[in-house]
Amino acid sequence: VQEFRRPEFKVSVQASEGPHVIGESATATVTAAYYAGGGLPYAEVEWRVTSNPGKFEPPNHGDFTFGSWRPWWTPWQPPQRDTHTWTFTGHTDATGKHHIRIDFDHVNPPQAMNVTVESSVTDVNRQMWSSSVNLLVHPAVHYVGLRSKRPYVQRGDPIKVEAIVTDLDGKLLIGRSIKISAAHLVWTY
Repeated sequence: VQEFRRPEFKVSVQASEGPHVIGESATATVTAAYYAGGGLPYAEVEWRVTSNPGKFEPPNHGDFTFGSWRPWWTPWQPPQRDTHTWTFTGHTDATGKHHIRIDFDHVNPPQAMNVTVESSVTDVNRQMWSSSVNLLVHPAVHYVGLRSKRPYVQRGDPIKVEAIVTDLDGKLLIGRSIKISAAHLVWTY
């Protein structure tokens, strides 16, 4: 039976306010503080930053598709091969804080990304406590949505596609030019 040791300090992680967009950066701050008061100075800090594909739909436009279309009969799950993790280490300062800057350089293909920032702090008694924060990173500040009445057509039948451009809050941007390319896909079983 392992003995439970009451924690002597608490850990919290905060990130700079969003929205977060590819090409920009965010700052994450871990704060380690004693329950009795005061920061936990010069403690070991380990950061773990994980990114994986996310999903975002601007509000009030649920009938449009933003990003890759998935048939209604397949549940959305991020592909595991697109998950990336980075680790960093450091020490808290005299006030019990440590900061990292996360640069959102690129994403291919352009899509929303979920970024989890987790920090673990270890004190001199080898007690380790962790906290994390999640960020949604957008590929751009504007999204293009597509909609058609039918997802499949027979050869020779016309297909009508409607397109909109919105900002992150779902506000329509009128007069924006959109370039649309179409491809003929054939599935064989």
